[in-house]
Parts: sequence; C-alpha cells; structure tokens
Amino acid sequence: MGPFGGSMVVAMFQELKRVFAVDVAVMALTVTVFMIPYSVLQLFFGPLSDIYGRKRVVAAGLSVYTAGALLAAASTSIASFMASRLVQGVGAAIALPVAMAMLGDEFPPSQLGKAMGGYSVAITLGNALGPLTGGLMATLDWRLAFIVMALPPLAVILLLKGWKPARPPRRRETVKVFRVLATPTVLFTGLIGFMVFTVMIGVYT
Repeated sequence: MGPFGGSMVVAMFQELKRVFAVDVAVMALTVTVFMIPYSVLQLFFGPLSDIYGRKRVVAAGLSVYTAGALLAAASTSIASFMASRLVQGVGAAIALPVAMAMLGDEFPPSQLGKAMGGYSVAITLGNALGPLTGGLMATLDWRLAFIVMALPPLAVILLLKGWKPARPPRRRETVKVFRVLATPTVLFTGLIGFMVFTVMIGVYT
C-alpha cells in the first residue's frame, strides 16, 4: 500500500508539477510530508494494536489512508495536495506495522518465514508496479491514480469484517516503545532501514 502509492506519485511528478505550477523542489516536499509521519508513527501503532486489537487499529489505518487518497484526488492546490499526502502517511504508518504484527499472530514459527517472505514480495511488487501505474494514469488523468490507490485498502477493510484475530487485545499491557528502541539490535536494524529508504527515495526523485 505505502510503497505502491509512494512510487506511483513519484512517477507522476512531471504531470503534478504542471498541474500545480510548482518546481521539482516543491514536489519533493510531497514525499517528505508523507514519509515523516510514515516513519515516526510506526513506532507507536504496533504497540497500540497490542492493547486495542489488530483488527480495529489496522482498519482505522486503512480508512485514514483511503481518505487521504480521495482527498488527493480532489486537491485543487499544492497545499491541499500536501495535506492529503500527510494524511496518507499517517494512515500507512498505522496500517503497515500492524499488518506485520498480524503475520506473527496468524502463522506458527515454522511458517512465519514464508509469510514474511510473501509480505516482502508484495512490498517489492508495489514498488515495481507503482511507477508503471502512475505513468499510465498521468497520461489519462492524474486524479485516477489516487482513486485506484484507494481501492485496495477499501477491499481489505471489507475483508476484515469477516476476520477473527487469533490474538485478542491485551488491555493491561504497557507500551514501552522507547525501551525497545534503546536495544542495539533495533537501533542497528533501524539504521540499515534508514539508509536503504534514503537511497530508494533519492533514486525515485
């Protein structure tokens, strides 16, 4: 969802520059306003889903992301477009880490590796298909891209209605995000992720 939408938008930069009459530096800020909430807020919504339940939190994230996509399609200025991308960043930050946690809940350790591999493949396909879809939509109507972007999360929200989580909420748990962040393994992994995303966004822009 996040990788697909993000790479789709970057592929439409030239068209969006023309529509909103801005330069590439301003368009690059639309990536920034998405990535800041997307990167920072993920730290908090995974633990919150432990307390309030995966289904409720991931549905909220998907709803916010969908709303952001529809707001982007309705944008009439660069300011409203940036605001919509900010909303999408928040929605992606809520939904994606909870989706990963759901894999751990639903699959036994013997199958978790395959499940995580499938998740990684989906992210890679999103990165690969996003530019193609964005480029195609830019030749038709850039607003269509954001309508298309809203369809997958809407479909998942409908599927969630019939899903029964394997792990119930644990309301007495304490969210200790900063204690987890202080562990060397998490810091090292986060640093690698930061470098990879920096290179990826640099290549796209």
